[in-house]
Amino acid sequence: MKSPKLHISIIAALWLTTAFLHVGSPFLVGDDFFCFRGWECAIRAPWKPHFKWEKEGYGDIGNMAGPPQLQTRRQQKWSVDEYGYRNPTGQWDKGVDIILLGNSFGVGAQMKDEEHFLHIMEKEMGIVGYNFSTQNLNHMLNDSRLRDKPPKALILFYVEGYLFFPNIFNINIGRSYFNPHKYKSFEEASPHYHQPWKREPLEKIIKNGVTGKSIISVLSEKVYKGSLWALGLYKLPDHIFYYHKPKNMPFYKDGRDDIFQFKHKKHLIDQSIDKMVTLEKYLKSRDIKLYVSIVPRRTSFYNDWIPQLKDYPKFEILEYFYSKVAEKNLNHIRTHDVLHAYRQENPDKLLYFEDDTHMNALAHKVLYKAMKKDLKKLVQAPQVRSKTWKKNASY
Repeated sequence: MKSPKLHISIIAALWLTTAFLHVGSPFLVGDDFFCFRGWECAIRAPWKPHFKWEKEGYGDIGNMAGPPQLQTRRQQKWSVDEYGYRNPTGQWDKGVDIILLGNSFGVGAQMKDEEHFLHIMEKEMGIVGYNFSTQNLNHMLNDSRLRDKPPKALILFYVEGYLFFPNIFNINIGRSYFNPHKYKSFEEASPHYHQPWKREPLEKIIKNGVTGKSIISVLSEKVYKGSLWALGLYKLPDHIFYYHKPKNMPFYKDGRDDIFQFKHKKHLIDQSIDKMVTLEKYLKSRDIKLYVSIVPRRTSFYNDWIPQLKDYPKFEILEYFYSKVAEKNLNHIRTHDVLHAYRQENPDKLLYFEDDTHMNALAHKVLYKAMKKDLKKLVQAPQVRSKTWKKNASY
């Protein structure tokens, strides 16, 4: 019979090992272990300058849902330029023709760098694009680089839900310009950016021991939730309102709520359009064209798969929006028509990720092909630049 001291020693050793793995995780594994996609490791725009992330990851809805069975793993590549935006290093110095501004759809969450339509556009057409997503509009307008080297066009590339937040498109031209910092390397930029897994050693131990994630917590959560899912006992979180089993696709509630609330929020879309008209006027005075490309949410795109939504009119939000945009004579592309037409011809091909809210590389190719003529027109017209970039005009 083993002595009590031996039992105590074994228990103590196991406890100490577990405790070490918990509080010592930041020393044992890198940032990538705790990032399910490049977005998390890069933080928010401006991102970490010169940041590179080329790993296998999975989607935001899969992460929220929990079980690893709902997480579709794929290779991702995320690169950040010297200013902190998702572009190749040196992209601005090429002479930018088109700036893209948008939310996570614009930045290309989950996609490899080369899959974004801006990269395809430059490779095939020689048109240089610069991705300013997910920065806000006024930050972009007050960037001194636009004063010194104005682009020929600005593309708004947001998901439809952002139309309910008109202040996103509000311009403030009374501020003075600022010069963005151009970092020479990732090491130079690192001290200026929040990096939770690169704290001082004692702070790491205390913080991680109390609230932080660890190897133990991450792996045990996956095993626990994965086991429950395999046994048919796992209940999805409330914000995952529907699971489409044939495609293994969980759906997030935001898209559903937009559809439910549309009739009560039309006035917000009207306000967004009015602000886009004002923005177009402002840009036109500086010889910059505006192009509107608002894309559908994944939920509204596949609403025919969802029992709660299949009786709602298809693309009701974007139909209303683009009809008003056409009345205002704004340059635009009816993205939902383009994507839906492709889906009708290719019903077995997905245009959105199985476990993520965003469009995939195929959707970007489809939209790019549809936009090619418009993109050519945006940069073809001769540019007669104003001698001064006025800041005190009233709009």
